[in-house]
Amino acid sequence: MTWKGIDEVDALLKEDGIEYIDWNAMNGDSEPTVRRPKDPEALANFVLESLVFSKVKDVVVVLMHDAENKTMTTESLPMIIDQLKEEGYKFGILK
Repeated sequence: MTWKGIDEVDALLKEDGIEYIDWNAMNGDSEPTVRRPKDPEALANFVLESLVFSKVKDVVVVLMHDAENKTMTTESLPMIIDQLKEEGYKFGILK
């Protein structure tokens, strides 16, 4: 998991055969107002910028919010997909 200090929880989940995928990038749509991207392009760029902090680079799971007031998130999605494809990422279905 991306959260620190929960190795015990990770071990218990694994012991019970539970698999999960946690996010390792974000578009910044819920960042504090002073840091929150101001337009769809900035949200898309925030995704790549946030990957700098991820230990895992071969898989990207982007945290985004689909609340009614997050219209820029929807607008930025095509740009995010294009940027990630340009970086060599592929999209698939989780099973």
